[in-house]
Amino acid sequence: MTITRRVAVLGASAEGGADFNFFSVTLRQEQYDNGDHYEAVEAEAELDGQLIAFDENDPGWRALNKRMAAGEFRALDISKEKLLS
Repeated sequence: MTITRRVAVLGASAEGGADFNFFSVTLRQEQYDNGDHYEAVEAEAELDGQLIAFDENDPGWRALNKRMAAGEFRALDISKEKLLS
């Protein structure tokens, strides 16, 4: 029997900016339990740098989904600060 899970991968694009890739992964329960879906999407993501993968059952997915839907973004005004670099 197979299951399908939505998985997101965060990493750097070829241009160096942060980027997300989203996948729908079909796999067996034992593969899911083993975390194979994370390795599979990281290999397919075509992103660079340290990759972070999370699926629809992880807290990161729920937080992203909730905040994006609600437009919840923390306000941060750095307009009066000196340039960092």
